[in-house]
Amino acid sequence: MVCLSWLAPAMVSAQELSDPLADEAETARLHIGPLAITPGLEIRQVGVDTNVFNTGENPQRDLTAAFGPRGRYWLRLGRLRLRGDSGLVYHYFHEFSTQRSFGTDNELRLWLPLNRITPFVKGVYDNSRQRPDYEIDARVRTRTTILGGGVDIKPLSRTTVRLQAEEGRIKYDDDAVYFGTPLREALDRRTHLYRVAVRQRLTPLTTFVAALDRQQDRFDFQPVRDADSYRVLGGFELDPFALISGEAFVGFRSFTTLDAETSDFNGLAAVARVAYVLRSTRVGLVAERDTAYSFEVDEPFYVVTDLVLDVTQKVTSNWDVVGRGGRQTLQYHRRGSTGTADRIDTVWLAGGGIGRRIGRTSRIGFDVDHLRRDSPLPDRAYDGWRIGASLTYGVQ
Repeated sequence: MVCLSWLAPAMVSAQELSDPLADEAETARLHIGPLAITPGLEIRQVGVDTNVFNTGENPQRDLTAAFGPRGRYWLRLGRLRLRGDSGLVYHYFHEFSTQRSFGTDNELRLWLPLNRITPFVKGVYDNSRQRPDYEIDARVRTRTTILGGGVDIKPLSRTTVRLQAEEGRIKYDDDAVYFGTPLREALDRRTHLYRVAVRQRLTPLTTFVAALDRQQDRFDFQPVRDADSYRVLGGFELDPFALISGEAFVGFRSFTTLDAETSDFNGLAAVARVAYVLRSTRVGLVAERDTAYSFEVDEPFYVVTDLVLDVTQKVTSNWDVVGRGGRQTLQYHRRGSTGTADRIDTVWLAGGGIGRRIGRTSRIGFDVDHLRRDSPLPDRAYDGWRIGASLTYGVQ
């Protein structure tokens, strides 16, 4: 579980918008005229959760499973390009039926490559009843909707300028309550994001990116939480075939609250998802530092610093073993001059597993993870084990 919000750079490469179908659609499993489809199936978390409710006292265990279909699809209509990704999942609990739920996540991108410009639009719809992040340990129904668009302008052969705007909505169900706080009243909000980014392709495998974001958050029921912010990021997008692949960005975040009693934040911001492969060993790193909103009235936001490292070692051509560890800190900012020091919660993750690939598109695995949260508030501290098997087919 990693708290990487949709407001993180999510910087889709210029190649993905210019002509991704040439390679991706060719590998699809089904072709129906201009439509290409890769269907998939995911079965995860088939096992035991020793602390279903993440409580410090009297932890409850249960048998769990999560399963459902997933698919990717591509479409060409003349110059018009479309790419989609959709999934449906059912979360099953044997004893605690109140925790069972259906969820769905969907993303659609549409673009029109022209000579020097590529206009595009995108839409995201997520609807799930799971833990939204590390802070809220209850499974609550959350709906996230994002609509946006923009244009890529290519003034030079290796240079692309992107102008982009998005509007996002985050909504909680009426019955979503955590520690006595109705999450709908605390966290329902609308976000406007405006971005200017410049991409410079340095080599066929490396692209330098510099971006400026302007963000406005407006809350439906608690305008005292409203905030304006800027973020400046620079970094690299690395091709999947490079020795180091993924993306890594670092920069500065200026987070200004509109409430005079709440302190602002100005400091380091970063997001990275990178992997290094050397022969039969793969080392992956996921890192994030940014602000996030809390449900707490007196601590309206926190700064999250998240690091997760995993190492995968191929034992044979089909079998592999993996070890992982992570640490996340949540540094809360208080509202009002109470003289109380900022609270810091820490979440620790340690685990590992073994897996086997079956063909090119399927994998079975068995994993064991231990999760622990340390907090100065006794009712927020807990630990537990999650032990289970998984099977993925088609979409990886």
